[in-house]
Amino acid sequence: MAAEKILTSPIGSPSRDKELDQFLPIANVSWIMKKSLPTNAKISKEAKETVQTCISEFISFITGEASDKCQREEEDDQRRRSSMGYENPGV
Repeated sequence: MAAEKILTSPIGSPSRDKELDQFLPIANVSWIMKKSLPTNAKISKEAKETVQTCISEFISFITGEASDKCQREEEDDQRRRSSMGYENPGV
């Protein structure tokens, strides 16, 4: 699991910093989870880490899909301008 790798990586190492950038802060995940549950509910560390991983994977997936769509639309716009005789403005 990626969370275990983070915990065992040396502090300050480039790989640890990069991995931490890929996850939402666990405190934020915990806060959102607590808001959604009854006040007396307990949340295990493993549950928080699992939700953190799932949320981060979901955001990564959505971001990738949005990036792909933007790329396709840019190519479509360029093709449309070209077919209408417009030159690329040098952007």
